[in-house]
Amino acid sequence: VDGIVLDWLRFDDYNMDMGDDTRKRFKEAFGYDPISINQSSDNPLRAQWNAWRTAQIARYVESVRHAVNEIKPGLDLGVYILPPEFVEVGQDAGQFSQHVNLLSPMVYFDDWGYPISWVHTNVLPQTWEKAKGVAVIPVMDTDWSDAAYGELFTHIRKDFPGISTLSWFVYGVWTEETFQRINMLRSR
Repeated sequence: VDGIVLDWLRFDDYNMDMGDDTRKRFKEAFGYDPISINQSSDNPLRAQWNAWRTAQIARYVESVRHAVNEIKPGLDLGVYILPPEFVEVGQDAGQFSQHVNLLSPMVYFDDWGYPISWVHTNVLPQTWEKAKGVAVIPVMDTDWSDAAYGELFTHIRKDFPGISTLSWFVYGVWTEETFQRINMLRSR
């Protein structure tokens, strides 16, 4: 094992994780049940709830780092992250970057209906700011057009020279054709 990259260290929305244990721990900390929070609008209680969940995720990453170091000190540890502007997921890489070697932002612009420029004007600058000296390895879909990859690679080389590694994600099964395409893209 060369390293471990954690995924799904996040929630789908503000109202996720209303299990009995979570509600009990939050109520012990703040004196009220999070189920009573209006999750449909921005308000101080929702912000407090989200900050608490975010801190729980950061503590978890720290605990994984300690556990990994007990088994194999210095083993690379990373986290796949959603774009930092997606605050509703309770994931703030800035709170756990000191415990990892890499952050791998998912730059799936087309999945979320953004133009490709969003990757180099929002996602990568925001991630870089939170990275605090750890490697940033963008993870991309495998089904974009050659022009989309070309535009993205051009901006990464120009605007983010510290990014030296890229990653790909595929839905379903990795095929030989997918590997060949990625290998071809490596030379761009």
